[in-house]
Amino acid sequence: MPNPHDIEAFERTVADQWNDLAEVVEYVLDVSTEDAEEWLQDALLAVWKALRRGSLPEPVAHWRAYLIKAALNRGCAVLRKRARRQEVLFTDLEVDPETPFDAPAPSDPLQEREEAEQAARALDRVAVALEKLPPREREIVSLRFQEPYEVLCARLGLQRKTAQEMCSRAMKRLRRILGEAA
Repeated sequence: MPNPHDIEAFERTVADQWNDLAEVVEYVLDVSTEDAEEWLQDALLAVWKALRRGSLPEPVAHWRAYLIKAALNRGCAVLRKRARRQEVLFTDLEVDPETPFDAPAPSDPLQEREEAEQAARALDRVAVALEKLPPREREIVSLRFQEPYEVLCARLGLQRKTAQEMCSRAMKRLRRILGEAA
């Protein structure tokens, strides 16, 4: 049975932050606006269907982060599929070894694939590192990347200066954890 509060929160997040969600996907995966919006729509539809069926694996605390992650996963899957398709096309080419080939390719599908996989690995590393933070610091960092300081302060009942200091400490710890994992 779908939770009406989840449906309401989902709809509110999509309505209020559509452009921001698409921009994050576009920026992180370094793709066109059209691709980012398409993947975001695909992810939103899949999440919406799961939400309506009541089959989400766990309750969602931060819809913005959840939807961005779903869209990034969709985008990475599409980029991997494109790279595999390009790989197959490349192997079918017949190239004359005597012909000089100095011109750079317009886009290197193998490099795109590697970049997509690298982006996916980086997202996974950040997710693992976030889990190693204490709950309060994890909450502050997560909220900071979802909301402006005004909303974060109101939600956590903190003064702006206190929130900034706590976020700074949490980010330092996160960078240290990521540095140790590298």
